[in-house]
Amino acid sequence: MKSLKLLSLVLAMLVGFVSAAQQKIITGTVSDYNTVLLAGASVKIQQSGKETATNFEGEYTIAAQKGDSLIFSYVGCQLQTQVVGNKNVMNVQLTTSPPLPEKFGYNPQITDKQYLRLTESQIRNIDSVPSNKEPLYIVDGVPVKSQQIARINPYDIENISVLKENEATSLYGIRAYYGAIIISTKNEVYKNLTAEETAIELMKLPVPFSKKQIKKDLNY
Repeated sequence: MKSLKLLSLVLAMLVGFVSAAQQKIITGTVSDYNTVLLAGASVKIQQSGKETATNFEGEYTIAAQKGDSLIFSYVGCQLQTQVVGNKNVMNVQLTTSPPLPEKFGYNPQITDKQYLRLTESQIRNIDSVPSNKEPLYIVDGVPVKSQQIARINPYDIENISVLKENEATSLYGIRAYYGAIIISTKNEVYKNLTAEETAIELMKLPVPFSKKQIKKDLNY
């Protein structure tokens, strides 16, 4: 009986050694279409679900096995999948997501009251068309600036809906003149917050901007 237990233990150790031997350390960088290194880009192993993120230099390190599929993602960029081969260095350049159509499409499923939850203080003195020609961004029912959207981890997003001009302005007023993008997070962590509180919470998120965006915000 003791011999059987010992044999089982040895076999388990051998399996562990073989599995560890098959793993390799993959390193590399993630950049955007302008070759700007991205901080906070997600690197996930499709098979195991193991995930890491790039540092402020756009660099990442992850242990994977040959044949694993690495999924690279970043807000505003298309997902890219690379299969682990013989190389230990995998540098990835992401492309931007397809642009929205000139006229935003209407999603008839926008019926939840959270999309209408704008207080009087949030819309007071807003009587002109936005000069930046950008859509209005709504996170869990709260309007936020477009710069803050980049801090949301794409894996935290449950649903994204788009409203074209007429439907958007009927719900949110003139500042949605160029349409509205409605983002719902999985846990609705911003559902009961004001716009100011939402901005503060977004600043606390662990997914940072690229260095280029950080410098831009510091001068904002």
